[in-house]
Amino acid sequence: MRRSRFLDGTMLTARTSQGRSLVKSVQRGTTTLIAQTSNTSTITAVDPNNSAIHFLGSTFSASSVNEAVSKARVTLTNATTVTVTQNTANANTTTVSWEVLEYWPGVIKSVQRGTIVVTTTATITAVDTTKAFVDFLGFSSTVTVFDAQDQPNVVLTNATTVTGTATAVGATVGFQVVEFY
Repeated sequence: MRRSRFLDGTMLTARTSQGRSLVKSVQRGTTTLIAQTSNTSTITAVDPNNSAIHFLGSTFSASSVNEAVSKARVTLTNATTVTVTQNTANANTTTVSWEVLEYWPGVIKSVQRGTIVVTTTATITAVDTTKAFVDFLGFSSTVTVFDAQDQPNVVLTNATTVTGTATAVGATVGFQVVEFY
């Protein structure tokens, strides 16, 4: 057994032969929107400062409404709430899959979440880019004509900037920057 003391003073015991995980818990689920701009799902409480949410994709039912307005994004709103958002309420049923990973204290140094209306940037508190990553948390759109090649993306441009880009306008992209110790 090996013990490690983290910067916050907590102890993590790791078995070197069995390799104890740095992940405290994993929760997965789906959230459905029906003629709504947002909906929530309740999860078992996590520490948002030690947790990362991942967008796992979405599906929508076919109707006369364009696919573009059925796109959605996800965020970890607080310790017990995952929120899924669309820009436009529509007749489609949109189902978003997500997972929340909670790490033991002392693994994650910072988590910053937000949205970007593409094509623009968001300013974040400085991170060490060699120990940080950016997650794409989905997107929502107000346009009625949307092409698959218009899929937006996010990039950790530098230590203080996240850039969201797309060839189409009207997309709001969700992002999360996780920095590790």
